Amino acid sequence: MLLQVLLVATASPYVIALGASAAGICPLPVLAALVLSLPAAKTLLDYAWNNHTDPARIAILKKFGVKWHVAVGACLTAGLAVCKAL
Repeated sequence: MLLQVLLVATASPYVIALGASAAGICPLPVLAALVLSLPAAKTLLDYAWNNHTDPARIAILKKFGVKWHVAVGACLTAGLAVCKAL
């Protein structure tokens, strides 16, 4: 159950941004910048997949979640800054 919730939660910003970009709401530079956060998402999901049965190691998952969250925020900010500069 944890893995499915984490997968949906991690994929949501990308799916929403893709849909918003297709609808013309989200500028393309924001979507392009968001792609840069995919390695952090992959690291988070890989760690969860490999360690979800070990309660002691699952606590470390928070560290990967924070790194991913910061990466997504920084990418969205950078994309919006590029849009403003254009």
